[in-house]
Amino acid sequence: LKNINYLVSEEEKNYNNFNKNFKINWSFRPEHFQPVYPKISIADTNNDGVKELYYASQTKKIYELDALTGKIKRNWEFPIGQSSSKGTFLYKDNNIFYLLTSSTISLPIKIYSLNLNDKEININWQKSVHGQFVESGLNIDKNRIVVATRDAPYSRGSLYIFNKKGEKL
Repeated sequence: LKNINYLVSEEEKNYNNFNKNFKINWSFRPEHFQPVYPKISIADTNNDGVKELYYASQTKKIYELDALTGKIKRNWEFPIGQSSSKGTFLYKDNNIFYLLTSSTISLPIKIYSLNLNDKEININWQKSVHGQFVESGLNIDKNRIVVATRDAPYSRGSLYIFNKKGEKL
């Protein structure tokens, strides 16, 4: 392995040099109603060389944080309810980043695709789904978004498949 030339990106150099002592660099406490179950999505969505971290878990807002500093860059507030504990999911369509998330607590439960490419985070599309909450999280397989919901324990749930434009398949 000594003779292999490794390619190291500028971003990786920045992250490697940023915290050599493995100390906590920053912490973040969201406004929330209930216990949070952190599930994050992270990517360099604006191509500035620093990753953005997207956080939502039982919170009224989705937070976009600078992954190096922990500072809030932007946020988006749910029109009704709050974010599901199932978190968020980043996806790309035609080289544009979108954030997929779901609401909970207040009916109707909705799936949101948020456009991350404008100055403000905006709704790309939204769909109401049957059920009290998203059970299995949000899953993407190639061009299909799979969402499973359910009502009370032991009740039947619903399975939805959307394309990346938000159309039911």
